[in-house]
Amino acid sequence: MSYSFLKDIEHDLGTWPGEVIAEASFIRGHNINSAARPLFWCTQMGHVFGSLINELGNELALYGLRSGHLLMEYTAQNIEVLTDVYAEQIRSICRNKGLKAITLGGSCQGAGLMLIVAQKLEQLGDIEFSVIVLESILPKRILSPVTLIFGRTSSYNLFRRYHDVEKGLSAYYANFEVGIVPGSHGQFYGPNNIRYLGKFLTGKNSQRHLVLKSESNAKANLKNVDIESDFNRLTLLSCTFNQHSLNACTDTMVVIVLENKGGKPIDADLYTISNQWYLNESLVVYRWLDGKVDVPFIAPGAKATLYLRVRTPLTAGQFVFRLRVSVEGSSYSEFEQQLAVKIQQRPLQFHIAKPTRSKSSRAKLMQLVRAGRVDCLVKTLSDSTFLTRRQWSLMLTVLAKDDRWYDIATIVESLKHNYVLSNTMYIVYLEALVKLGREQIALTVIEQDKGFHAYLDGGINKLYLHALLHSGEAKRVYQLLFATDSFPVQGRNQVLLLLISPFALAQLDQAQVMQVVSELYNINKSVESFLKTTHALIANQLYEKALEFVKTAVELYPRNVNFNLRLARLNDLLGNRAAAFTNYNFVLELVPGNKSAADWLHSKGME
Repeated sequence: MSYSFLKDIEHDLGTWPGEVIAEASFIRGHNINSAARPLFWCTQMGHVFGSLINELGNELALYGLRSGHLLMEYTAQNIEVLTDVYAEQIRSICRNKGLKAITLGGSCQGAGLMLIVAQKLEQLGDIEFSVIVLESILPKRILSPVTLIFGRTSSYNLFRRYHDVEKGLSAYYANFEVGIVPGSHGQFYGPNNIRYLGKFLTGKNSQRHLVLKSESNAKANLKNVDIESDFNRLTLLSCTFNQHSLNACTDTMVVIVLENKGGKPIDADLYTISNQWYLNESLVVYRWLDGKVDVPFIAPGAKATLYLRVRTPLTAGQFVFRLRVSVEGSSYSEFEQQLAVKIQQRPLQFHIAKPTRSKSSRAKLMQLVRAGRVDCLVKTLSDSTFLTRRQWSLMLTVLAKDDRWYDIATIVESLKHNYVLSNTMYIVYLEALVKLGREQIALTVIEQDKGFHAYLDGGINKLYLHALLHSGEAKRVYQLLFATDSFPVQGRNQVLLLLISPFALAQLDQAQVMQVVSELYNINKSVESFLKTTHALIANQLYEKALEFVKTAVELYPRNVNFNLRLARLNDLLGNRAAAFTNYNFVLELVPGNKSAADWLHSKGME
């Protein structure tokens, strides 16, 4: 059977940095004659492999493999075919170079593929290897050492999703460790974060970035269970709160009745029932981790009643309550049933306490912070309404990183009646007001509490400008940025990008737009900046200038489809038909079948 995606992957590798390897057409190499331990790394794009080359230099022998991202459908058959190819070509390189010990790894989809490759190589048994994966997990039996790395603020971080990560990992991996690095999903190859990943890949990582490690090589304890089958057999019959009226930030009990509708028993102590809270209007997760209870042994056809203690949201409002069954630390499945829950606000009075000298308490909190365990940290702190300034600041900062703006507003509006807020608390509160669409309140708070001419804090100024922008005061923001001699702004670049967003752009004239985009062009050449500046120029009919900017963007990001499409459209608009033809054809090379490019070429009779 022919698999066209293999040709697409092979073709895409032609644009990757590194050496072509004769015996392995699906792999690119760098520094492959080095005596350093080889690393086979599977990732989405060639520029990501290039970032690894730039960061690691000659510290490792690097081999790059491409995931199926955007090039194949992730069916079981396609995954099997691709991982077979990768396993065989890795073995071929090892045979030709006499390699006996290697490292396998990858990020996101590539990490998942390499964990499957690891299983295949383990079964063959002729290569010794370890595995390092970024933001992925495979709930399958692996005996070789596995290092799992997650971003502290990433939604993929196991510590943000599970109560007991070690329990699940121990069920599959004989020898594992978990590392946490700064950043969210997709940010790890950027200039600020890649050095942390590089330290793990070269074995130079700090111990403080390791948050979990298996105690011993517990091969005998590995379990081989059919999780998907068990999840399907476990049925939720009912779920009810033991109280009719629910107040904010209150512990309560949920009664759950489960039934095993399969022909095999459900083992005890393997599965956990836990709950999540969602915001009602958007079904965005409000809180991942709350209560949990272990599933007991349930015989075929039998029922079990469980009692789950949960804590209601900190803020009043409409929420959705859902249950899930999980193997802690590895996989879960949500039950379809959900409860619409109204949470009523009860009088909450928060207080600022005097600092304590408890080192153990501080160590526990910092351990939660390092692992990114947001919900556990917030629950620990919210057990008391008396916290120190440092603890309140920590809680508010963590809530902000998790977009819990309602909770921030609830806490600060209680505190500020009786206490003077610290600068950190004040800034987080203002950000919450802006995020919640309460710009006028934010402006009032700033002007009453600080007095406009007294501004020296760039963080407060940034939020003041954000509030003005969202209140329809784009011209006022422009004047403060460009016509005021001394107006410090933290994150000026972000404010400028907001100033040329569609909702603010219409308020500026051509000369003002040119001044904003010219400054951005000089200080920020990111993809986001180029997209927004060129859009602003096109919206103001400054086509020649837009073409100049887009050409620079294409030089910096030659395989970015959006930039190449924008270049093609501008060339067509300005009558550069031959250039547009070349641009649209290149788009079709990047994305075969792209509708915009195909339609244009068809309309011009140039197919």
